[in-house]
Amino acid sequence: MDVQSEITHLSATQKELVIEAPAEVVRQEFDRTYAVLGRSVKVPGFRPGKVPPSVLKQKFQREARDTVASQLLPEAIRAALAEHRLHLVTDPKIHDLSLQEGQPLRFKATVEVLPHIDVTNYKGLRVTKKVEAVTEEEIDEALEDLCEQHAQLIPVEDRPAEVGDFATMTLSARVVSPTAGEGAKLMRDQVTEIEIGGEDVLKEFSENVKGLQVGETRTFRVTYAPDYHAPRLAGKEVEYQVRLDALRQKEFPKLDDEFPRTIGEDFETLADFRQELRRRLEKQHEEEAEEALNEVVLEQLLQAHPVEVPETLVRRRLESRLTNIARSLAMQGIDPDSSGLDWQAIAHGEREQAIRDVRVALILQQIAERESITVSNAEVDAEIARLAAQRRQSAIQLKGRLTKEGTLDSMKNEMRNRKVLELVVKAAAMEREVVDGET
Repeated sequence: MDVQSEITHLSATQKELVIEAPAEVVRQEFDRTYAVLGRSVKVPGFRPGKVPPSVLKQKFQREARDTVASQLLPEAIRAALAEHRLHLVTDPKIHDLSLQEGQPLRFKATVEVLPHIDVTNYKGLRVTKKVEAVTEEEIDEALEDLCEQHAQLIPVEDRPAEVGDFATMTLSARVVSPTAGEGAKLMRDQVTEIEIGGEDVLKEFSENVKGLQVGETRTFRVTYAPDYHAPRLAGKEVEYQVRLDALRQKEFPKLDDEFPRTIGEDFETLADFRQELRRRLEKQHEEEAEEALNEVVLEQLLQAHPVEVPETLVRRRLESRLTNIARSLAMQGIDPDSSGLDWQAIAHGEREQAIRDVRVALILQQIAERESITVSNAEVDAEIARLAAQRRQSAIQLKGRLTKEGTLDSMKNEMRNRKVLELVVKAAAMEREVVDGET
């Protein structure tokens, strides 16, 4: 459709378009609309399809006008956007509409659009890739972690419970305050196991189980904070009775030449295995350095391309970040809706990162268009197959779920952005620096 349009730049992302379409286009669309109505409507005194145009215009003028508007407005807006090279972010707001048969179509449209970004400063960035050196202390820590992972639990019978022991106990509990819930049973004779002094264990439990002999019983109380993550315990005082049924302690494998084979590694000596650990840690440090380098590159791109971003995109990204936070809490057993969290404050704290995410996405998108970087369907399928293998599920099922959730396009964009970032990093003037492992 040929239209005439004028643009007013309200901001980098807000524009007002004054659009006019020719009267002849309006007339043709009204004629088509009345023709369709004439074949479908029923008017007393006339056979179907034989209603005179004058009667149709008298009885169905409003319906015809609405239909014509629904056809012509989107076409006119698309033509105006193309004329001014604008990319719409969300539905336009229409006002001052003038639509009459035989007259030009005139209206104003306030539109939110993608900002123009002149991406030129993305090659030859001066960056330093800092790779942390692997130290002997780090290898020692890796060995200690492996010892911890492959420790066995053996029974303890000749001493009281100590910090670090694993205590199997029978547990009963009742609410003793507030008064309204006094005497309410929470559990009775429930068997559970804790690591005394463990990070996830309440200190009151560790303190009261410590020192017990197997078979002994102890009663104690715990007062929970009003904002405790479990609603049924929040703000309550609970009396627990525990009976220590069994006690086990960790027994660690010896760090000798047999150690590698003990944990399933095919190395003749501990020294050989230490060399392998060094290689693995060097690879890990290299990957971490690449991630840090990517962040440095992104920061330079952001500084080189200051841009205002559409509020709609920021809002969508913020909603996505909050959804991810809620999902993470749920996976930890915390109810996001009843945990006392101040979601308004969380949203306020996440907003700057959401703005940064949108800016990065827009800059990388522009570079991708400039460099003709795309992602094929075959590449998407390969990525889905890789993810499915990691998660031990069917690639077909995973693709079906992603399609149902509407996240395939998002995955494709992320893959494209990784390609763009790889190109920018390769085109950078990069120096490599090995830094002290303790720096």
